[in-house]
Amino acid sequence: MKNPTINPEEPKIENKSVNGQAIKFLLEKTKGQKVFMKFDSRKYDEHNNLLCYLYLKNKTFINAHIIKEGLAYVDGLTDFKCKDKFLNFQRH
Repeated sequence: MKNPTINPEEPKIENKSVNGQAIKFLLEKTKGQKVFMKFDSRKYDEHNNLLCYLYLKNKTFINAHIIKEGLAYVDGLTDFKCKDKFLNFQRH
């Protein structure tokens, strides 16, 4: 999953960047919650961003919800464990 980046060429949604909306969504879903991370074969990307699958204690898969909400997109060039699942979420 790629974290959305701010690009002046891309449309804004409700005058807020998609990246800002993703961060707001993440904070709302995780505030006051215990979370845990699972890692794939790569722990960091080429920009030294931490790559993880984020879950709430009740096993809610946060990454999936972010993709389903259209706040992130799947990196189609990189192989990772949940790629097919994420691509399916992105299509629907």
